[in-house]
Amino acid sequence: MGKLIFILFQAALINNFILVRFLGVTSLIDNTFHMETAIGMGFAVSLVMVMASVITWFINSLILVPLGASFLQLVFFMMTIVILIQVLALYLGQKKTKWHQQLGGYVPLLVTNCAILGVTVLNVQSQLTLIESLFASLGAGLGFLLILVVMTSLRERLEGADVPRSFRGVPILFVTAAILSLALTVFSSFPVH
Repeated sequence: MGKLIFILFQAALINNFILVRFLGVTSLIDNTFHMETAIGMGFAVSLVMVMASVITWFINSLILVPLGASFLQLVFFMMTIVILIQVLALYLGQKKTKWHQQLGGYVPLLVTNCAILGVTVLNVQSQLTLIESLFASLGAGLGFLLILVVMTSLRERLEGADVPRSFRGVPILFVTAAILSLALTVFSSFPVH
């Protein structure tokens, strides 16, 4: 169980997809204006990451590797993510739930979010088991959500701050993200047990 917790922690903080791996950075720019948007996008990405990781693990383990077609991973993973997002959007659309209202606007962003594809590919490349893959994708999703929430909070504070004109908007956001990224490097010095 300790190894699974470490995998979750590592994916959320040590190898955070936005600040360390620089995947899904457009979400940082586009979805950090309002807290509700950041939380909605963070949960949507987390949900799709977990579901996509499980499905692509089975596709890779049961179809691609036995057939010697591992070179098709990227194509199959991309198709799986697009189909998963569309099925999820259709299902939630039929139910007319609060999730549909929140996820509905994020469907195009989810399809183009490279962090979702990144987590599926990295799980396979790291040769994680199904349970390890599940924890890694959950950690990546939680880390994604955490950074969106933190950056939204900081962005709201920065709008009222006395920032030089040339740094207003996206430049100060990137400077802040760089400082936060440096702060996360402290977690990489923890010993692995």
